[in-house]
Amino acid sequence: MTSIMNGTLIKNELRRLFVTPLAWALLAVCQLMLAWAFFSELEIYQNLQIRLVATESPLGVTSLVIIPAMLNALKIIMLITPLLTMRSFAAEKQQQRMDLLLASRLSVMQITLGKFFPVVILLLLYWLLFLIQVSMLAFNTEPDMLRILGLWSFGVLVIALYAAIGNWISSITRHPVVAAVTTYGILLLLSFASQADDASAIYWFSIPAHLQLASLGLINSSDLIYFVLATVFFLSLNWLAVLRLKYTQERWSSRLTVILLAISLVLSMPLLKQFHLGWDISRNQHNTLPAATQSLLSSFSQPVSFTVYLSNNTILKKQISRTLNRYKRFKPDTLIRFVDPQKNPEAMRALGITKNGEILVRYNNKQQLVKKLSEAEITRTLVHLTQREQNWILNLQGHSETSLFDEGLYGASTLTKSLRARGYLLRDFNLMKHGQVPENTSLLIISSPQAALTPSELLAVKTYLDKGGNLLWLTDPEKFNISKALTNMAGMSATELLPDIELLPGIIVDANAAKVKLPSPDNAIVSQYAEHPVTSNLKQYTLFPQASALKLKNNNNWQTELSLKTGEQSWNETGELVGNINRDPILFEQQGPLPIAFLFSRNRNSVNQKLAIVGDSDFLRNQQLGQGDNLQLALNLFFWFSQQQIVTDSEFEKPLDQSFTMTNSFRAIYGMSFMFGIPLVLILLGFLVPHYRKRLGKTHS
Repeated sequence: MTSIMNGTLIKNELRRLFVTPLAWALLAVCQLMLAWAFFSELEIYQNLQIRLVATESPLGVTSLVIIPAMLNALKIIMLITPLLTMRSFAAEKQQQRMDLLLASRLSVMQITLGKFFPVVILLLLYWLLFLIQVSMLAFNTEPDMLRILGLWSFGVLVIALYAAIGNWISSITRHPVVAAVTTYGILLLLSFASQADDASAIYWFSIPAHLQLASLGLINSSDLIYFVLATVFFLSLNWLAVLRLKYTQERWSSRLTVILLAISLVLSMPLLKQFHLGWDISRNQHNTLPAATQSLLSSFSQPVSFTVYLSNNTILKKQISRTLNRYKRFKPDTLIRFVDPQKNPEAMRALGITKNGEILVRYNNKQQLVKKLSEAEITRTLVHLTQREQNWILNLQGHSETSLFDEGLYGASTLTKSLRARGYLLRDFNLMKHGQVPENTSLLIISSPQAALTPSELLAVKTYLDKGGNLLWLTDPEKFNISKALTNMAGMSATELLPDIELLPGIIVDANAAKVKLPSPDNAIVSQYAEHPVTSNLKQYTLFPQASALKLKNNNNWQTELSLKTGEQSWNETGELVGNINRDPILFEQQGPLPIAFLFSRNRNSVNQKLAIVGDSDFLRNQQLGQGDNLQLALNLFFWFSQQQIVTDSEFEKPLDQSFTMTNSFRAIYGMSFMFGIPLVLILLGFLVPHYRKRLGKTHS
């Protein structure tokens, strides 16, 4: 390194930068601005996080506060860089010191790098100081540090590029102010180029465009090469400018070198966009298609087509493109096109397009709309399109059962909307009117009938089950027991019955209800799950109000796949819920864990028949569906019945850094250190260092 860099020049440049009050003042002002903005965003987030939890948002402190703050910090660095680089060469020429520098033994490369690295070092001190501020949040939450460090590393490359551009402009002008203004112009041009269409060449040359993936936790080789090539290119221009001033015999070969670098930078653009490597360093590899989705795409023999109906929304278009390009990167024959819905409104109405940004997914001559931009929703749609038939889910009616379309507290409209959005066909069904269960029924729901089924209805259910039909049986305490009703029918063989299920007396109460902020103990809480596809993505508790405990007496040739059980602090209370209640063994009140749901399967007529029995019908009603993981459990049940792969929806996963508490001690430490202490120290150094240097100079003289 000593052959191309001169330590003495770098030291002198660092002294020049640090002796001037301007550098210290800039750092102090920037530190105060950024610390104040960062602190304010944390305050806003603390008030916002309740809403984030309620809406099951996948965002946390890292995404909403830290990453935006880091991008703002780079914008501030962009503003101060021209003020630091404007004097690098322009002031030397203006004060007629450039000739002495060129006449020295220093090579052109040593002069170029000797002016470049001091600016980078000074800006890195500010950049490092900000990283320390961010790291303080680790005491209050769990930020995604690898993602933060990845973006911070890219920030180092950005700083190097800023410094290279600023020094080049300074080397071709004689006036520092002109150098600063021109540098501002170029940096703003490279910044605002990100507003162009992402398919254009202008967009590829923008600096923010190459920070987008890094801000998400994706390290892309094309972005790395861009910053390296761009920095080398502007350093070469700087080198050539200094070479012209020195007027050596090498200037023409140097010009050729710069020209070749420029050509390589332009020609590399399409190659880097087509061929690149990527590394996902985000927590849990949040930006990578899950292995299950990759396996699904690998099984596709035909291309997948995504048609996005979108008009005049550049930001949303970029978001959709980033999501869909994940699928295209894994399956290159994937087709993506954007259509303006305003050009043909009648066709949009025919397709069911109701809002901007909806996606029509096509595969194997089938199509389905995705109304919500979510990787999980798109994958579920692809799974659904692979099914050979679209059969109906029927909900039995005629005995005061819950309606699938009732929007009241005790209805199931919320679940119905979620299932319909995923392509399921559902309707309420009166068996008395139709006489039999239709052949195209994929699932029959019997949800806690308030009255007994008639013999003809029972016979129709038996016929449906004998053919291998699937059944979801939801029962409540002391309600109609379809298993016993079928058993009592004459002429039925025991091997053809449902599993023999007994409902324990009373309702389940749980001493842990208060821990999850439930006002009443008559709630069955399940928080421990056995390994099964239905429970694989459950992260929280599931809640079953006023539920019955189940006792499995006989499988009747069914295979038990899963049982959901309450905790040890639960029991089946048979008395009134008044005052202090305790378990009474004399009244056959059994200590938990208590089974509250069973999943069964068997091979029936060459069909994989499935059965779920739940001792509660309330857990999927509108009133309870927002509790814990109730919605996810309900969706998983239907995925299981339809033999769909259960896809984890990241929007139901609570990020580790979502919870954040701004304590008084944190406010005091942060405020005193970063908003007041450090800016004050920087300002004092700005006055003291030049004063000390003057006194030191007088002493030596």
